[in-house]
Amino acid sequence: MRTHKEDDLRANLRRRAEERLAARATDQRPDRAADAVRLVHELQVHQIELEMQNEELLRSSREAEAALERYEELYDFAPVGYFTLALDSTIRRCNLAGGRWIGVERASARSLRLGAFVAVADRPAFNAALAKAFGGEGRASCEVELVPPKGGDPPVHVQLTISASEGRDQVRAAAMNVTERRRAEEQLTASQRMEAVGRLAGGVAHDFNNMLTVILNRCDHELRSAGNEESRHNLSELKGAAEHAAALTRQLLAFSRKHVLRAEVVDVNEVVREVATKMLDPLLGEDIEITLSLAGDLGRVEVDPTQLEQVILNLGVNARDAMPRGGKLTLSTANVELDAGRCDTRGLSAMPGSFVRVTVADSGEGMDPATMAHIFEPFFTTKEKGCGTGLGLATVYGVVRQCGGDIDVQSEPGKGTTFEVYFPRTVSRSATSSRPAPVEPPAGGSETILVVEDEEAVLSIARLTLAAAGYEVLVASSGDEALAICARHRGEIHLALSDVVMPGMTGVVLVERLRSVRPRTRVLYMSGYADEALAARGAIAAKLLGKPFTAEALLRKVREVLDEGGRPIASP
Repeated sequence: MRTHKEDDLRANLRRRAEERLAARATDQRPDRAADAVRLVHELQVHQIELEMQNEELLRSSREAEAALERYEELYDFAPVGYFTLALDSTIRRCNLAGGRWIGVERASARSLRLGAFVAVADRPAFNAALAKAFGGEGRASCEVELVPPKGGDPPVHVQLTISASEGRDQVRAAAMNVTERRRAEEQLTASQRMEAVGRLAGGVAHDFNNMLTVILNRCDHELRSAGNEESRHNLSELKGAAEHAAALTRQLLAFSRKHVLRAEVVDVNEVVREVATKMLDPLLGEDIEITLSLAGDLGRVEVDPTQLEQVILNLGVNARDAMPRGGKLTLSTANVELDAGRCDTRGLSAMPGSFVRVTVADSGEGMDPATMAHIFEPFFTTKEKGCGTGLGLATVYGVVRQCGGDIDVQSEPGKGTTFEVYFPRTVSRSATSSRPAPVEPPAGGSETILVVEDEEAVLSIARLTLAAAGYEVLVASSGDEALAICARHRGEIHLALSDVVMPGMTGVVLVERLRSVRPRTRVLYMSGYADEALAARGAIAAKLLGKPFTAEALLRKVREVLDEGGRPIASP
């Protein structure tokens, strides 16, 4: 197809050739025939040059068309939404991504106003950015939520960059989907909030356990010497209240992941079946049907079986409260593989790998997103005042996270709730028995015991209890004082009973230094919680006396460690 430029060029060449031929024709020189031949040759040369230029123009035109086609393809299928907007945000043009985010076909987007699809709360920021771009400031940015019409795709959060174009009657806008980034930021914020609350809860529980140790032991002492039934009844009630408080602190410590878990290889199906039949069935009542769906070849997990029972029981009780008029509770297990993509999709913070999934699903009232955002926070509850502590799901969260697992929650108002709990699968196939071995009544002894505790009241309780059982007791309120006593004491020190967390020198550091001077001394730790670093170093749980403790528990654990055999002190 010839262009106007080509036609003009041809006409000019033809005109010049005709003029030169006419001039030659009027020339009387004898060689005019030869000149005419030369002119014809020049015309042919020009004709060839013209054809070559025409081919070059045609090739350039094709390349331009191909580039335009590639641009249109990139424009249409880019993951970024592109819009051309008028001053009132009327859409003059958009690509496929932009149309999809506002829930309309691209051809139907013309004449619609983009501002009508912006969430109401974000419209002031959007209008300000639009006005700034039209005002000649060049570029403006804002983050808004685009809400399609009802029945369309879910809303998307976009980072919108509006740039002024050459003309003053329109601007260009590029929208990048930041929904996943926003979700990740919200998850990080929630995780940081939970971590902060956990640290606070763990610290409070640790200090509270020291007080409960004193209360429980004083109650036991007074009960042994109480002279009348009324005094014994009052003291028993006081001790019961203290034991209930101790249970609450254990839940706080489980939430804050400061509780030392006595991990065993566990058959999850067996635990689920046991909890369902012996605990949940009588607890939930006849109006709630319990259904079990347990995988046949379920893998093993390494958890504290008592804590696993607590997780299932708490989720079951939570389900019961969501079904006040009865319903159906389904407990199921399965082997699952989680890759990085699935973890990201489900919002799980656990590392990809092999897991055993325990699912607790109810047909109850369900939860809205605002409630779901807080369900794992301690003391958060939707129950009436006085009905529940708000620690059940917080305990579940703490136990599962400490085991290296995670929890996914799916719920909608009126459609029930499903908790999916993921525990890392262990390669061991043999479950260890979690049945407690029968124990003899605690016995005393005549060995020498060094007690190291910075809380004076707890130190006094431990000294009195051990001395009453026949032991020789040395006491220290710090690690430095304990080392000084070891240096002065001439006889053997059979056992060091040390708090784990102390100011100045921790119990672990004290043990390390004690090894060099008294390698035969055995060690028993006591603490309301153990630092995660201690638990990670292994074996501490077997030599730990948890606070709060009773006199019976103290004497039993001391005797157990003393009777282990003549092994030298071991580093935790």
